[in-house]
Amino acid sequence: MDLIAPCSLADDDGTSCATELVERLGQRAYRRPLEADEMQGLVALYELGRRSGGASRGFRLVIEGLLQSPSFLYHADVGGSGVPSATPEPMISPQPDLPHPPRHRRP
Repeated sequence: MDLIAPCSLADDDGTSCATELVERLGQRAYRRPLEADEMQGLVALYELGRRSGGASRGFRLVIEGLLQSPSFLYHADVGGSGVPSATPEPMISPQPDLPHPPRHRRP
């Protein structure tokens, strides 16, 4: 927890450190800045965990929440308008001039 958190969660009485943690980890996990409602939900998860088991429990719930979120599990292909594209572009285009690997024949 201390290696990942940008501040000391155990010493923080409010939610400023948790908010900083959520913002930092969320942006890396979701590959984009978090929306306000996403931030609020993850900070609420931290608060729930902190009340029931301390800062380490709150930290664990934030990590679990991030890793189970569809925004972490799936990456939407969005066009220039910010709307998901109906025809996604391949990440790597096929290269027809490359030779195919040899096929093995049974003896």
